[in-house]
Amino acid sequence: MESAGTAAGGNMRSCFSDFDVKNAAELEAHINMNAIAAKLNFDKYYSERLQDVSKLWRDQKRRLDVREPLVIPSILIDLNTTRKFDYGAIPTIFDEELAKREQQAAERAKASESGEMLLHMRGGKAGDEPIKFVLKGVDYSNVELVVSAIKGMTNLVRLQLADNGLEPDDCGSLAVLIRDCKSLTTLDLSNNKLAAEGVQKLCTALLESDSAITDLDLGANTLSRSAGKALGELLKDPRCKLERLQLAGNQLGIYGTEEIASGLVGNRTLKSLGLQNNNVGNDGAQKLIDCLTPKGSPIGVVVEGKNCSLIQVNLDSNRVDDPLVAQVAASLWLNDQIQVRAHMVKLEADNRRGVEASCDGELQLIQLLWEKATDELKAKLEAAAVAKAKAQAKAGGVKSTSPAKGGAKGVPAPAPKGAKGAPAPASSAKVKAAASTKSPAPAPKAPAKAPAKKPSAK
Repeated sequence: MESAGTAAGGNMRSCFSDFDVKNAAELEAHINMNAIAAKLNFDKYYSERLQDVSKLWRDQKRRLDVREPLVIPSILIDLNTTRKFDYGAIPTIFDEELAKREQQAAERAKASESGEMLLHMRGGKAGDEPIKFVLKGVDYSNVELVVSAIKGMTNLVRLQLADNGLEPDDCGSLAVLIRDCKSLTTLDLSNNKLAAEGVQKLCTALLESDSAITDLDLGANTLSRSAGKALGELLKDPRCKLERLQLAGNQLGIYGTEEIASGLVGNRTLKSLGLQNNNVGNDGAQKLIDCLTPKGSPIGVVVEGKNCSLIQVNLDSNRVDDPLVAQVAASLWLNDQIQVRAHMVKLEADNRRGVEASCDGELQLIQLLWEKATDELKAKLEAAAVAKAKAQAKAGGVKSTSPAKGGAKGVPAPAPKGAKGAPAPASSAKVKAAASTKSPAPAPKAPAKAPAKKPSAK
């Protein structure tokens, strides 16, 4: 910003006349001071936001970690009641409970500000996470009613439908939920009976509905190789937005892992993958190694044809040898370095956009002042140039019409009408006159007279 302001001031000053130099210098100093102040504000804001990039990255990885899920505060509604439940009241119950918790949080914040000890905390970054909505007792008999009641909720971000005995036929209703609930980003369907047929329906809904879901838990759903193939097709599709995929406690085996690995090659979003207790074995682990950034690659450089986004893989309880686990860890570390660099670039771009947006008003004011001063100076310069041109034209006209006096130094005498060529200067006339006073040129000889003839006697 400073260099741009200085360059603009320099170009503007180059066309100033002497009587405007002082005004131009003051204007240039004013512009430069504003540019320096804006740059200092940007540097301060930038350093504050990026003072601990590694901490920000650790927090993001913790939210994605398949091994240590966050303890997120939740709202639980159990539909297994003896009385007839009003499914249409589910959004109202959620809103009331959410408002109650927000009021309690505000009261605790007010108490902490007044110096009292804050006894109830939600635990670090988890306190900033959206509330998780847990529904129990959802099965084939009421899944359609539940979906029709909650699909229009705009404040539903995390939904847990685990341990409900959902089957493949129920995935049609879940596909409607994925398609219509645009605010939903986390869906937990673990410990159900979805099988490969149900997963295929969910994958199709995720791709065709432009869903915002980034966290999907399909653990303990009796998934085999065919389910792995459906998930592989989902991962390789550029429309896939998943960042965390939990598949623990299934029967993917070597071939199901191979299908998922083939989908990871073209994936650029998935960062965390849980494969615990899937009978992956050494062969399956080798398939994962083949699709990741190879060991020995340059740090922070993306390798063509390899996955560079995956930074966490859990292979616990899969009978994988330690050397292969170490190779997977090495490839994941290289991917992590690539993602750290991309994360820093994104933060820098976000911060720059924020600073530029906050400085827009000040910059527009400076630009208006500059344009106004520039217009005034241009008007002055143009008026001065016009006056100077008129003066020069007037002086030139007087000189051309006045006759040259005889003997005037440096002014040639006007040539007589009909004379050819330029008039000779006075000095050349004097030279010719002096040359004529010297010895006269010899007169030409008279021709010799013939001898007179004697008169003859007659």
